[in-house]
Amino acid sequence: MANSGKMDPQDFEYERHLGTGAFSKVVTGLYKPTGKRFAMKLISMTSILNAPPEERTRMAEVAKRESRMLVMCDHPNIVRFFQSMRTSEDLVYVTELCDGGELLDYIRDLGKIPLEATRFAIAELFSALFYLHSGKKRVPAGSKSPTIIHRDIKPENIMLMKDFHLKLIDFGTAVVTDSVHDKPADEESGQGRAQTFCGTTYYMSPELFRDNYTCCASDYWGCGCVMYHMLVGKRPFEASTQYNLIKVILEQEPEYPPDLDQNAKDLIVRLLAKSPDERISMDDIKRHPFFSVVNFDTLSQTNVSNFWIKEDEWVDGRYASL
Repeated sequence: MANSGKMDPQDFEYERHLGTGAFSKVVTGLYKPTGKRFAMKLISMTSILNAPPEERTRMAEVAKRESRMLVMCDHPNIVRFFQSMRTSEDLVYVTELCDGGELLDYIRDLGKIPLEATRFAIAELFSALFYLHSGKKRVPAGSKSPTIIHRDIKPENIMLMKDFHLKLIDFGTAVVTDSVHDKPADEESGQGRAQTFCGTTYYMSPELFRDNYTCCASDYWGCGCVMYHMLVGKRPFEASTQYNLIKVILEQEPEYPPDLDQNAKDLIVRLLAKSPDERISMDDIKRHPFFSVVNFDTLSQTNVSNFWIKEDEWVDGRYASL
């Protein structure tokens, strides 16, 4: 849960650099009073203030949006938000440290992710999305729990813990609606589309390009892309230019290797239906044969580490040391 506000910037010692964004960076922060480590997102106020007016407004909204979304969330597969702080230079978000690294790094290093590891990782990703779309959030008493659409599902936004459980991060382009059936309000004017285009085109859904529209099913499309990437070792849609990539996403189907698990293929095909109305639903995802051995209610208690390292050829020095 969110911290009550007792942390102070001077009590942190910044350590390892974890990543860099357009106007922010993420580092490991040692909280000296307890010795516990956190992820510290340092958002440069100077970069925001020096940007052109329209860009400044967008950057400020992205910065505020992430904390607004995360403070509402309480789920084992969503990164925990503890506190926001200010320094003379930065707005600082203190979040849970995901000490296993990015999913994308595992795909690059291993080539493909083992089937069982993929099964449980994707189940946890869906569990996080089911919560965002229809779960009870931390909201004031008497308030309706909103639907949150993430809108940027991709391997770079999926982190692993040392025990190989999954955490969804980066809510900078997420939006809130009243229910799973509603369209985000900021998309009526096209603002939502512009903000979503800050993401990665490879994982964007057809309805975004075709109709300037995103919905809960758009997040499921992203899951289908991630699942394909994990099992096949490459993205489902590739092209040499962004124009051609959008055309491929709108008009073509991915190529499926003949040795791909048939239940996995069936689920991916249903997730990557071009029309969001034809995409597989939350209830049907839970009942899909690919998840027949998965108990969605006890995922966070399941030992999944052996699914990632059980075969010698999947272990290198980095993962063996975890």
